[in-house]
Amino acid sequence: MLHTIEMEGPLSPGTLTRLEGNRPSATTDLIARLQRDGLVSRRPDPADARSSLISVTPAGVDYCRRAEAAIGESLAPALAGLSPQHAATLADCLPAIQAAVALLREAPVTRGTK
Repeated sequence: MLHTIEMEGPLSPGTLTRLEGNRPSATTDLIARLQRDGLVSRRPDPADARSSLISVTPAGVDYCRRAEAAIGESLAPALAGLSPQHAATLADCLPAIQAAVALLREAPVTRGTK
């Protein structure tokens, strides 16, 4: 969720719920924890007095950078073992994967029915 807020800019809890595919209560709980930890801040939404906007704090940006570095360090050994051909194939596929993820993020959240 922190990465989503950082990438998308200030977001309302409702928008975060939709983008993350969470239940509203889960989003509320996670925002509260991130806010308690100083990683996000909340301010009134100037366009909707009933809502608020959640933004990443400088500490949250730093946390994201450290997490990205850790992921990169974890992936480096696996990616280093790729042949040049496989590395090129992976690089060619990344834009399509990113586009697919972007479409999923914008799609309405659906839950299975019983």
